[in-house]
Amino acid sequence: MKSEETGVFGGVEMSKLDLDLEKPTTLVVADATVEAEKEEPATIMSLLRRPNTRMALMIYGFHSFIMTSTDEIFPLFSLAEVDKGGLGLLETKIGVILFGAGFVYIVCNYVMFKFFTKKFGTCIACCIGAAMSGPTFWLVSLSVYIGDDDHVEGELGTNVYLYLIFITGFFRCFGSLSFATVTLLGNDSVPAHQRATYNG
Repeated sequence: MKSEETGVFGGVEMSKLDLDLEKPTTLVVADATVEAEKEEPATIMSLLRRPNTRMALMIYGFHSFIMTSTDEIFPLFSLAEVDKGGLGLLETKIGVILFGAGFVYIVCNYVMFKFFTKKFGTCIACCIGAAMSGPTFWLVSLSVYIGDDDHVEGELGTNVYLYLIFITGFFRCFGSLSFATVTLLGNDSVPAHQRATYNG
């Protein structure tokens, strides 16, 4: 009930309310003041100032270097002559190995990603992927010692083919796990409006 003498409405003195409509107001929700964040344009320096973003970019760059190196080394190792320490394979045989590795990759990739990220979290899954992909690719060189000593140039035993398919597919799956998780970590380290610049 309004009292005209005192100017009081519901226990609040109207004369003491200061409403300045030209100033931006803040929204109070559950005793916390929420202010609109100013969307600053993303630059290289603004991204590199964030430690988590810097770490994600360094991991991504280093791991990309390893994966690109192994992509170039494997065909050269496979094509090299047997007496020079290679496998002495033809291009068609290398294609068979990569086809088998691709099949292993298709079958295992989603299952591995889902398992490791759910069980260990994104950060630990990234470390596992990095540790199990690049450093373990040296196991490919052991294929020279698996086959027969007198294997024909351009041909390998079935056990060597299966070994190379498994190792290469294993390498691809964990490499993909590392790339996917480090991309998630990097995207989470920047505001939503800067993610396009980060990924670029």
